[in-house]
Amino acid sequence: MGRQLGVYVVGKLLQRHIMPMVGNMALTTERIHQAADELDAEGIRPTLAAVRKKLGSTGSFTTISEAMASWRTARAGQQPPSEPLPDAVAERLASFSAEVWSAAVAAAAARIAGEREALATQRAELEATRDEAVALADSLANELDEARTAARKESDQLQQALGRAERTAEAARSEASSARTNAEDARVQLASLTGRLGAVEAERDRLAAELAAAQQEIGRLSAPEA
Repeated sequence: MGRQLGVYVVGKLLQRHIMPMVGNMALTTERIHQAADELDAEGIRPTLAAVRKKLGSTGSFTTISEAMASWRTARAGQQPPSEPLPDAVAERLASFSAEVWSAAVAAAAARIAGEREALATQRAELEATRDEAVALADSLANELDEARTAARKESDQLQQALGRAERTAEAARSEASSARTNAEDARVQLASLTGRLGAVEAERDRLAAELAAAQQEIGRLSAPEA
């Protein structure tokens, strides 16, 4: 029972922690079995190193180990059972397997804890980046709203200034038209006054001539007769 437990634990350790860290299968199982059979026929114990050397020093130990496990299983069915391990050896193997398993579990737990911590840190950084992005978006939206408000205000002010300028221009055009009308009226009045002044001056000249003639006639009548 102790031997079976030790073999089981070691097998699990090899399957879960050691074999995955080696490369992918590069050789076929049949070729590895053939090399093991040839070594066994030559009287050489088919260890992993011996099999790999027989294969020309190619292939990963993981691939060879998996193939050799099936080879040994097949061989075990053809050979008489070997002597069971002594209880002390089996217990020692079981104890060692348990220690290795505990160490592997502790290492896995530490790795998982480290990965969780790294994920938590990464998540916190992503959340901080997201919050910064949201804050920046809100700030940009506020700035855009302020810019739109300022633009609308400036547009209203420009519209009002344009309206005042148009009213001022219209008033100036009206004043200019009125001034032209007044100037035309003044020119007409000036022409009329000029004509009337000419008539008055002509009448004055006529009256002056008549006055001079009358004065001469009075002088003549007032002179004593000889």
